[in-house]
Amino acid sequence: RLYCLGRSEDAYYELRSQFNNHDSASDTQAALFIYLNRFGHRGLCRYNRKGIFNVPWGYYANPYLPETELYAMAEKMSSATLLCASFQTTLSMARPGDVVYCDPPYVNPGRFTAYHASGFTPAMQIELTKLLQLLPERGVHVIASCHDAPDIRELYQAFAIHGVTARRSIFKGSGDGKKASEIFAVKLADNSKKGAAA
Repeated sequence: RLYCLGRSEDAYYELRSQFNNHDSASDTQAALFIYLNRFGHRGLCRYNRKGIFNVPWGYYANPYLPETELYAMAEKMSSATLLCASFQTTLSMARPGDVVYCDPPYVNPGRFTAYHASGFTPAMQIELTKLLQLLPERGVHVIASCHDAPDIRELYQAFAIHGVTARRSIFKGSGDGKKASEIFAVKLADNSKKGAAA
């Protein structure tokens, strides 16, 4: 229904305000988020320091609604537990045999990466990497993805590093489909610890 009603710039900003007021039922908030993601600028998800979703109108006449994918995801997620927690808390819950995939925000001076009010600092990146390095000793497999830079490769030097090229189109000045270098850092569990208690 939102797709039919919200096809104008005025409607977008009205619905964005409704989303930011947080006074709708949870299912309505979820629908509003999907709408904002599809009609907002390049599918960006960004909040200001006050926690307000502030992505501008994207000027899309008829964006794709991934209805089939949403139903499939809902079925898959029906048995999942979602947490809103720090990476420290989340990683402490990993158990032998688990696989942890971590995709931290870029820590890249000179480019916008503050997608949330609390931010993600270089010190947090270092702490995250140290915690990830400990997990294989507890029988947990680790995969981390990040932008490819010398300081990042140094942080993940204890991991097997695989370089990849990804397409980026968030930044307006970068042009559609601009390629960016990224890495996957992989560290497999110590098999002797895989069946042990955490």
